[in-house]
Amino acid sequence: MDINHRTNQHGPMPVAFFGIAVGSLALAGAWRAAARDWTLPHGLPALLTAGALAVWITLLVAYGHKWLTQRGCRAIEEMRHPVQSSFAALLPVSTMLAAQAVQGYSRGLGTALFVIGVVAQLALGGHGGGLRLGPSSARSSSARAHSRGSRSNRWCCIAPQCMKRYRRHCARRSASSSRRRWSEA
Repeated sequence: MDINHRTNQHGPMPVAFFGIAVGSLALAGAWRAAARDWTLPHGLPALLTAGALAVWITLLVAYGHKWLTQRGCRAIEEMRHPVQSSFAALLPVSTMLAAQAVQGYSRGLGTALFVIGVVAQLALGGHGGGLRLGPSSARSSSARAHSRGSRSNRWCCIAPQCMKRYRRHCARRSASSSRRRWSEA
């Protein structure tokens, strides 16, 4: 087996994975609330909270790694996608749930996480959902630029012709970087 030609068959971590953190943090929160009202062992909610926080931190690290290593193509393309970009709201929501989980242990950390989550959620909401690249300020002008075949407004919207061009660019970049990486080895 030639070790130089192995490839990672796993795709990058999508932002939708933060749904796992939202679910586990909400479940832990429900168990914490139930333990206050009913006669349940208090160790179980603490264990669920620790596990949910571990999942949330792992997802934050993995998604941060994606933005650091694959920002040019995969991460930005995901944020520009009309459906996948809507899952970006799960990241601030999971941060606010994590704030609720740590509030009982550290009020200052809980407050800081909550403020970060609220600011991130407002920034996402104010941003309008899709990540815009390029100089275009309105979709109508970018649509006119695409119809004229202008290259100055590349990747400025999520129009199908723009996304096709962007994907081709990403494929060329990844192919050239993998050739360079293997030629250096």
